[in-house]
Amino acid sequence: MKQFPFILCLLLLALASCTDPITVGADILRGDQADVGQINDLPMTVRTVREDSLAVFAVEENAFRETFSFGRSEDDIFGTWTQSVAIAPGLQQTTGSLFQEVIVPEFVENPDANIDSIVLILPIDTFAGFYGPGRTFNVTLSRLIDPIPTDQDIFSSYDRPLTGSSLTDDASFVAKAEATILYDTIYSDGDTVSLPHVRLRLNQSFVDVMNTLDSTNYVSDTVFRETFAGVYLEPNDDVDGFFTIRPRGTTGTLERSGFYFFYPDPSDNDPASFYRVPFNGWFPRYSFDFAGTLAGELLNGDDSTQTLVGGTGAYMTEITFTDLDALQDKLINRAEITFYRELIEDYDYGTYPAPSFLGLYYRNNSGDLVNILDQELLQNNTDAVRSFLGGFAETDADDDTQSFYQNRLSVHMQGIIDGDFAEPKIYLRVVPIASDPSRAVLSGPAATSNGASNVITFTNIQ
Repeated sequence: MKQFPFILCLLLLALASCTDPITVGADILRGDQADVGQINDLPMTVRTVREDSLAVFAVEENAFRETFSFGRSEDDIFGTWTQSVAIAPGLQQTTGSLFQEVIVPEFVENPDANIDSIVLILPIDTFAGFYGPGRTFNVTLSRLIDPIPTDQDIFSSYDRPLTGSSLTDDASFVAKAEATILYDTIYSDGDTVSLPHVRLRLNQSFVDVMNTLDSTNYVSDTVFRETFAGVYLEPNDDVDGFFTIRPRGTTGTLERSGFYFFYPDPSDNDPASFYRVPFNGWFPRYSFDFAGTLAGELLNGDDSTQTLVGGTGAYMTEITFTDLDALQDKLINRAEITFYRELIEDYDYGTYPAPSFLGLYYRNNSGDLVNILDQELLQNNTDAVRSFLGGFAETDADDDTQSFYQNRLSVHMQGIIDGDFAEPKIYLRVVPIASDPSRAVLSGPAATSNGASNVITFTNIQ
């Protein structure tokens, strides 16, 4: 302890004598400083191409889409979109046992009970919401002549199935987000059951046919569909809007969709009962006609001035980077691509909103469209991750009438430069792909104002 004051004094003297700055470390750092740079507007072209047809049934997994879009729109910009659905019926099965058995309805086994009405119930997915101004849907509900074959995958562009007679008289319904009564206490033996849904009452001719069936028709789903193959629901030409249908309930909720066979129940003196025929499958069909429209012109051209995006299998923008020489021997730090929405005369984005989100995709070795590498590496698809990657509709700070989409593709651009992909192409698509019918015109890189652009920052590794 006695030596501590002496050592402290020596240390202070030594520090006082060191008047020159220490520069050795700084010199080393200056020698190792990275050569960084930035490229604005790497050469690229864009064109409008058809979207891939969407898978609506996967045979190996026996899987259907959780939601699908239904409706119609027609204009001179985007063309005519018609979204219909074929529905296959099933039969109720017992639960809780190793071997499931068909539950035969009471009106089949009891000669004193007869069906008095049949109603088709389709729950609305209010999370996806509505698109376009229309809320009243005039529709045609036809009986399928044959069951939809499920021995192979089915895509949204499948041929319209053969149909027979109409099952409704002047069919129409109003789609809205508010919950409406599904059935009341006379059927539920408790509280009134309500949820957002649309319903169609089938005509008496069909009810009469179903009343002729006996227990042999209810042996299995296959046998039942020999008599009732299902229905095909399509919007009429005067429909102007879309909504999303969710056949199965969300987690923790009961499945409510189906064909409801209502009948008086004489066996237990109930005033009324019902037998729900659930859906065995649903097959949305999305068809398009672009003749004589801007969409038709752009799909048949190669113009980088304008391009389109449209959901539910309509079209997407193909982006090709035509000259990568400036990025050879570069390590990409950040790459962004920006597209401005183009305002079109006499087209109202307020009535028909532009997409809220656009995602970037590429074709893998199998030819399938998959997320770019940036998205694949960030598997957690949270709002924070999506915000980091970009793609949301944003408003220009200097002009609130201008909207744009800015997506990051840093990792994927590095892969393009390194030759990891067969072609230097990516695709801009509306997301969610299968249930969002929004669409927009975007300015291409050759546009006279607000053209599509890209900015790439890099480190020179030579």
